[in-house]
Amino acid sequence: MNVNHDVFMNMEPIPATPNYKYLGAWANNEKLVGLNDAFNLVKADCDLILNSDLTPMQKLHAVRTHVLPKLYHLIQNTSPLQSHLKKINAYMRKVVKIICFLPEKATSSYCHLSRIHGGPGIPDVVWLRRTNIITSLIACMNQEPEFTEIAREILGVENLHAIVDKINSGERAGLHPVLKEVSSALKAFSSENEAEYQLKANDRNHLILTKDGKFIPFYSTHLKAVSNMLPLRQLLKCKNQGRFFETLQHSPAATRSIYNFHTKMCDWRFAHKARLNLSPLKGSITWTDQINKNCRRCQLGDETLNHVLNSCPAQKKEIVGRHNKVRDHIEKWIPDHVTFFSEQRFGDCQPDFVIETDTQYIIADVKISNENPSLWNRIHSNNATKYEKLKNYFANRGKPTSVETLQFGCLGSASMSCAKTLKKIMQSQRKTNATLRAISNILVHQARNQTVTHLTGKHQNE
Repeated sequence: MNVNHDVFMNMEPIPATPNYKYLGAWANNEKLVGLNDAFNLVKADCDLILNSDLTPMQKLHAVRTHVLPKLYHLIQNTSPLQSHLKKINAYMRKVVKIICFLPEKATSSYCHLSRIHGGPGIPDVVWLRRTNIITSLIACMNQEPEFTEIAREILGVENLHAIVDKINSGERAGLHPVLKEVSSALKAFSSENEAEYQLKANDRNHLILTKDGKFIPFYSTHLKAVSNMLPLRQLLKCKNQGRFFETLQHSPAATRSIYNFHTKMCDWRFAHKARLNLSPLKGSITWTDQINKNCRRCQLGDETLNHVLNSCPAQKKEIVGRHNKVRDHIEKWIPDHVTFFSEQRFGDCQPDFVIETDTQYIIADVKISNENPSLWNRIHSNNATKYEKLKNYFANRGKPTSVETLQFGCLGSASMSCAKTLKKIMQSQRKTNATLRAISNILVHQARNQTVTHLTGKHQNE
């Protein structure tokens, strides 16, 4: 549909496709000229989804699976302007904030955060286009010689070395629009990732991508990972938002838990605001230092979400109950053929679980705290020291013994080591994923109840 009809292949003109249907939408030459018509269709579809009776999770899922693929297809097969892409980004951020019940002051980085990092999973189309244009050029230049020769004629260059020199030089005068876009995309990746990305021609006369002079074998995966990490880095730079995401980058457990059919509406509304530090607590106010930020219940520290959920003496009963609920849920789903002790005292030690599998003993404690990687490492180290004698006792029985810490964040995340340990215990990846989802729901719901109880002074019924 976009090819010049004067281009021949195998002495035959390339036939033009006048009209075709993609994902239920008719596309023709007129619609591929620009994104205005497509954007209007996207807005109409989003309005339909927002006004529907779907749950928030279902609305986000509908946007990701039914609306965005049509838009991505047209973005990849046209030459959109940056202004068009920015307008699309602005509208999609607005849609996400409405679905997630976020205020306007919420950072836009959260809207583009990938699902594996705990975000809504709506990509930034500007970075999506940059990734696609680089990968498409490399793939095009590494095809069969006949096809590559035609591509070079279209781009107006003689060989691969000419393409590399023009892109890496940064000179834009007289450059083909595709090569200009590739050059600007490489500059953007270099700037954001603090590395030098360049194209080179190797010994086999293939186009390759390098980072600081080193060859990147899986360039498509690498560029997607960099663009996915960008919203997370921007979020962590915020002074007042995003601190709870420091561990979500290590595990996808929390994401899969929040976006499922069992998440209650009140938990959904709470989770996204809490993760962005937008909860109505005195310690969350950052625009003034004149307000008294001491905890309204204990007066022992700033009234932050971390204090309310993990260290406020007024919440001690709820904190203990949260730990017991998580422990009881794990105990409920341990396979029947696995032997275990729960809350069994061994001398001075009383771990949450001592589990005997076919190959090893596992001494495990459930720990719930603020989502901070350094804190989690310190807790695990202290736990290993605490159960060193008990570990040696079971190791003398003839099986390898390990001390594990089932680390969970108070807003639903889980460490990678926790997921691996649960897989050893459950002996099934499917059951492990289901357990992580259920525990994340328990933690988010408990966090919401603790916050409301702290603010109102009234205990929340389950």
